[in-house]
Amino acid sequence: MENTKRKDVIVVAFDDTAESMVALEHVLNFSAKKPFNKIVIALIQSPEQGSVACEEEVLTQKAKELCISKSVKDMPHFEVVNGDTMTVLCEIAKKHRARVLAVGGHYGGLAAGSGDLEGVALVNAAPCNVMIIPRNKYQSH
Repeated sequence: MENTKRKDVIVVAFDDTAESMVALEHVLNFSAKKPFNKIVIALIQSPEQGSVACEEEVLTQKAKELCISKSVKDMPHFEVVNGDTMTVLCEIAKKHRARVLAVGGHYGGLAAGSGDLEGVALVNAAPCNVMIIPRNKYQSH
């Protein structure tokens, strides 16, 4: 019989916003107390940017620098995603059989109860729990 128990995997949505940086920082702080088996950082590229390769490099470097500053022992797995953000985040969470999908507060005033439709749609579509991290609450600056 195949072991179908999910491992503790968390997917963190990361783009070039302050909210994403706060979300990643929160996950890394939490993971120091209760480590996940695997952290996957989904690098979300914006279609408006000129050079996709350049943006990927910049996003990867920012995320790695934060991981290093938090003394992360096992560097997270980085995966570049393109397309509709909600769809690709759900796909990557499903692919890695994630327990949690963490996103920055720009996905929802949902955490504050504003009923943000994008946040609600993500929560409803995700194959796992969704953690929307509001910037103001966990911001370390």
